[in-house]
Amino acid sequence: MKMSKSTNMKNSFSLFEIILTVLISSFIIVYSMLYLKESIFENENSRSIEIHKLELLNTKAFLQKQKEIINKISYSNKTLFFEDAILLKGVESFSIEKKSTYIHININLNNKISQIWKLALK
Repeated sequence: MKMSKSTNMKNSFSLFEIILTVLISSFIIVYSMLYLKESIFENENSRSIEIHKLELLNTKAFLQKQKEIINKISYSNKTLFFEDAILLKGVESFSIEKKSTYIHININLNNKISQIWKLALK
């Protein structure tokens, strides 16, 4: 059987369309996966930072309510303690200074979040 030239051209063009479609689809899938991976990484990082912020906020609220026993707060081995109980882990630096009208606290958590608190004394 002999194929005509136009049938041959149609088949070649159809094959070219299929190859082009597969190539474009592959690019779209690869870049979608890369975007999804980056999005998941950013979400995990944001979630981790927000959890650290909540931990710091809880610690600050605790210290605001316990100002009279602030001298029972201690810091060692990247951990903040209240008496002998662990108050906060992952603390890179911590300093507390009692002034006449307020308490000045400087805290750095996991080298990601650094805050300065000024807690008014009653």
